[in-house]
Order: sequence, then C-alpha cells, then structure tokens
Amino acid sequence: MAPTPPILEYQFSTFPSQLQVSTPDTEAQGRIDVSVSSGATPKYCSIIRIAIPLGTDPTEFGPGPLTASVSSAKWTLSDHDIVPASTFGLNTQTQYARFTFNARDATAYKIDYNLVFSVQGAVNQSIGSFGYLVQETSGTSSTNLTPKQGTFPLTKVTPFFYLENLVTTTTTAPLVPASQFANSTAIRLAWESNGTWFQVFEKGNTTPLYSGPNKTFTVPAGAATDTTYYVQAAVTQDPAGDTASFEPIYLYESATVTITNPDLTPNSSIVTGNFKAMFGADVGPFTATTGALSHAMTNSSGTNATLILTNKTAYASGDQPSGLMVNVVKSTDVAIRTSGIIEVDVPAKSTAIKTVGTIVVTVPVTSDIAFSTNGVIKSASGLTATTMLETSEGPRPATSPLVLDAKVHLCGSGKLQSGRAEVPFGAERDLIASDAPYVVLITPTDQCNGVCVPHKSAEGFAVQELGGGTSDATFDWLVIAPKRHTLDHDATHPLPQE
Repeated sequence: MAPTPPILEYQFSTFPSQLQVSTPDTEAQGRIDVSVSSGATPKYCSIIRIAIPLGTDPTEFGPGPLTASVSSAKWTLSDHDIVPASTFGLNTQTQYARFTFNARDATAYKIDYNLVFSVQGAVNQSIGSFGYLVQETSGTSSTNLTPKQGTFPLTKVTPFFYLENLVTTTTTAPLVPASQFANSTAIRLAWESNGTWFQVFEKGNTTPLYSGPNKTFTVPAGAATDTTYYVQAAVTQDPAGDTASFEPIYLYESATVTITNPDLTPNSSIVTGNFKAMFGADVGPFTATTGALSHAMTNSSGTNATLILTNKTAYASGDQPSGLMVNVVKSTDVAIRTSGIIEVDVPAKSTAIKTVGTIVVTVPVTSDIAFSTNGVIKSASGLTATTMLETSEGPRPATSPLVLDAKVHLCGSGKLQSGRAEVPFGAERDLIASDAPYVVLITPTDQCNGVCVPHKSAEGFAVQELGGGTSDATFDWLVIAPKRHTLDHDATHPLPQE
C-alpha cells in the first residue's frame, strides 16, 4: 500500500546552488536546506524525519557521515541512525541516514513560523539524481496527526570552478558577518570555493597578504583606513614555479570594509560637524602664516568659533585631568594669544587650561571681559591675579590680597544720630553667609568719644558712641565677611582643596 503523501509544503535550496560531485583530487561538500510551511491553510505537525541515501552510486548522495540541524528552537533533533531502504517500503539495498526531529511541545504543532531543516556532508563522485525522503506526522488539526511520506528528487552535476560567499568577520565572532572595524583590529576573511590555491590581496598592494590552500585568512593588524580585500582562486598548486607564458584560470571575489576611526591624510579637510581628537593626539603643526586653522561656523547665539575643545571623559583617580595643555619653550613665552574669548568646558574637578607659559588675551576695550570662567583660577606662583597700574613714576605691579577663606569686602560711610546709627546691608546681604560671623572696622571722621559695634546680624550692624556720647559724628566702615556660596545655598563658599 502506497504511503499517504505529505500535506506540508517543502522548498529546497542547496549550496552550491547545484550540488556538485567530488573528484578524485577534491572532496566536494554539499548542503541541503528545506523550508517547511503550511501553505494556504493551517496545518499541524509533531514529527519530521529526513532520510538521505548513502553510497557511491548516482542515485545516492554521498558516503557519509552527515550532520543535520534545525532553525527553530521549537524543534529538537531527537535521533540519528542508519537504516535500510526497506524501513521506508523501498525495494533497494541502499542504506539511509535518518534524522528524527520532534516538536518540543503541542504549542509548536501549528506550523506558522519559520522552520528550516539542514543536512550537510560530502557528495560522492557519481553524477545523477537521488531521492530526499521525508516522513511527517501531520494533520489539519492538532488532535488528529497521522504519518505521511514523500520523496523529492535532487540532482548532482559535474563540478564547475566556483568562488563565492567571501565574508569578513571579527576573530571573536567568526559566524557573524561584519563590514565595520576599529583601526588595527584583526579582520578575518572566509570564502567558499572548490579551488585548490588562493591568494588574498589588499587594495593598492600588489604583494599578496596570503598564498595557500586554506579558505580562511586573518589580517592580524587589520586596516588603518577603509579598504577592499580581494581573493584570487585557482585550480592548481603553488603557481610560483610556473613558466612565464602559462596563465592559470583565476576567479576573484572582493569585500570592502570601513574603519570607524581611520588614519586620514587628506590634502585639506572641511568639517561641518564636530572635530574630535583622542587623548594624546597631536593637532598640527600649523606652518602656514594664514589659513592654517580657520572657521566657517556660527552657533545659535550668532558668534563664531575657530576652535572649541570639550573634555567629556572622566579621569581615573590619581590622574592629572586637563582640558587644554599648551607647552612652550620658556615660561615667559606666550602660550595662548587671542583677541576674543577662550571658552573651555570640562568635567567636574578637571583643569580647563594648564600652561607653563603666558596667556595673553587682548580685547578692543579695557572694560571688555577678556577671560571668563564658572570655575576657579588656580596659580602655583604664590600670588593671585596681578596687574600693572600706571603711576606718575611709571607702571607699578599690583596684586589682590591673599586670604585663607572666600571673603566679601563691603564698605561705606555713615553718621551717628545722638550717638547711635544703624547700618543696613540692603541687597549686599545676599553676598554674605548669614550664619557666619564677620568683621566690622569703624573709622570715625568727626570728633567723638570713640565708637563700638554692639550688634551684628545678617541684615546689618549697629554703631554706638562710647561713654554715653550723643554726637552726630560721621564715620567710615569696612565689613569683611564670609562669602555666601550661592543665592540658593546659604553657606560659606568653600575653596578648592588641591
């Protein structure tokens, strides 16, 4: 009695696209993939068995052994054995490699997902056609599954020379194609061919990177720029000793890779976006007298910028962070000179600008801001900011006072009324830490018995004449108070500890 034919639909693909027989010198591998689907109406299946005839005859695939796999995790390969043709009701002496696949549970019976079975092995040397046998336990409902069997003819042809499927990958993931690589990262090439001798070339280099029989090669140093690799295949041995008049038949395949951080040597470069240099990178030297580094950009505020350096990477503990470092030959040399504004953004606790030379900033008007920062200006010289003041006897250097805490100096004048005065701070009180003590210095500018400060608060202070005096003397005052951190943070402003 003839078996019931399968109700599932089977679509076959092979590699090579036509299965090629082996030769006495070269064993040809063949792979058969079959995609299983339900077709127009829903169908269910719990078991699929695949059987491939083994042997050296034209009606057999190959000598074995064979391997098999399945695309879906909903199925598993449960058994693999060698059985006679009579197992399938066939009247031949052929042995079959049988693979049994089972659905893992009843939720996988309905075939409405991608399901592909694959068998691979060496093809024999006999041209012909063999039967790919399938058994399925299937039905149109999940509760009525019955066995069915069918055979699908596949052809083996005379081998022809081929080179295909050149792919580039990383060495850590050789089964995942990749076309982008980091600079100097190893690049692995692999290809399919029945050739016997291969050479690998890189664009612009006539010397092969590799020569030999292998079908894989790793470029250990990778590439520094985008490049193309070429594989040359021949059915020959090492042709190095061939006569000059003999030319083998070659096939070629190519693959182009891009480098995410290439080494570039352009004649000129126009950057419309961000220009970023890695830590330790050199920019320059710029030898042209004009046009060495120019700009053609305008930000949202309408101002132009020639060079903006932004450090966005946190530094490890113990490192000396720096946003911009300029080295000069002598400490008196100018390190940075600009007629505009220097703007540098850096992470917390990092140095924005560090130099062993001099920073000179020239502005059109002396009242213009030459240097502005939301951080701290730190000097290792033992002095704070210095300036040159013009006097009738020539320029004289001047510097700010050195104090050990952040201080605010307020000053003014007042007048006693019957021996007493109240001095309010007004808006200046927002500059003072309200809970910190401060110093008041009073200098009388009229005759009186002397004065004291009997009361101080965050709002101001009182002045009282000594000895019960009741004069209306005038006085000058100076307040030295701890600076408030911010308007929203009423605490003393800390100084940097390093």
